[in-house]
Order: sequence, then C-alpha cells, then structure tokens
Amino acid sequence: MLTTDAGRIYQGLSDLITLRKAAPELAGGRIIDFATDNKSVVDFIRSSDFNSILVLANFDDTEQLLPPALFVALPARALDLVGKQRVRLRTGLRLPAHGFCWLRYGDP
Repeated sequence: MLTTDAGRIYQGLSDLITLRKAAPELAGGRIIDFATDNKSVVDFIRSSDFNSILVLANFDDTEQLLPPALFVALPARALDLVGKQRVRLRTGLRLPAHGFCWLRYGDP
C-alpha cells in the first residue's frame, strides 16, 4: 500500500500509462475534435478499426456540465476506461474540477 503523496502520484501515473498502452485507439492516427464549445474542457476522439475513445479533460477549478445534446451522435453508453464504469451519455456528463475521462464506444 502506498502511503506517501509521491508514491500515490507515481502509482496513479503508472496505472494511466498501463491503461494507455492497452488502448489501441490511443496508439496513433489522427485526432478528431469533439467540439464541446466549452473553454474549460479539452476534447478529442481517437479511433481504431473497431472502437473510438472520446477524451474529455476539465482544466477548470469548477465542475463542468456537458449537456446531453453533445452526445446525440454517439451510442447511448460508453465505458469510462479511467473510472472503470459504464457512463450514460443521454443524460449528459459531469466532469469534476480538474477531472478527466476516456470514454470508449463502438463495437465490443
């Protein structure tokens, strides 16, 4: 069990690197702008042959609400690879302050 701040940061970054290496969608190719039109949120899509990952990152000190209308062209649900849970996109999405998610959608 990691007990120091440095150890927890190191483990968190190591986990993200492992997750990134396991996601072929993030391995290369072109970046597609998702266009949330929210100045606090960085957003883009990366794709493989079968799946895509929507990356959303909130760089603000406050929670950002992304309305359901942003996600109408996507499937109703996606898998948040970072949070390890299914996300319902038809109800919109809340990004906590300085939070981020990697939402995988497409064919299983």
